[in-house]
Amino acid sequence: MTAKYKHTKCYVCGEPMIASSFNDTWAMRVDGVLHQVPLWSVPCSYCTACDIAITDGGSDEAIMWSYNKYLNETGLNTPYLMVRRWLRQRVLRIRDRISRDWYRTMQTLRRETQQ
Repeated sequence: MTAKYKHTKCYVCGEPMIASSFNDTWAMRVDGVLHQVPLWSVPCSYCTACDIAITDGGSDEAIMWSYNKYLNETGLNTPYLMVRRWLRQRVLRIRDRISRDWYRTMQTLRRETQQ
């Protein structure tokens, strides 16, 4: 039994999209500062009719490789800065979780007091 491959269709025009890759420069934030990070060979789906390229989860590895290469080349990937970014990420997650829970509690409290 053989499975037939179905092309991904364009969200705009409905034409089939082709597998492609692109090189570009994206603005990424590193330690609160915006950097222009060059990307190489990022896989995407490309619509020739609309001239639109769409990335998905399969392109994350290429983007992270380019990001880490940029950090290494600019000296931003020292052990101290890596630990600092890791700690900052954890603190922000905890802060966001507390804020989200407080907001949900206040919504529930308002809803219950209005009834």
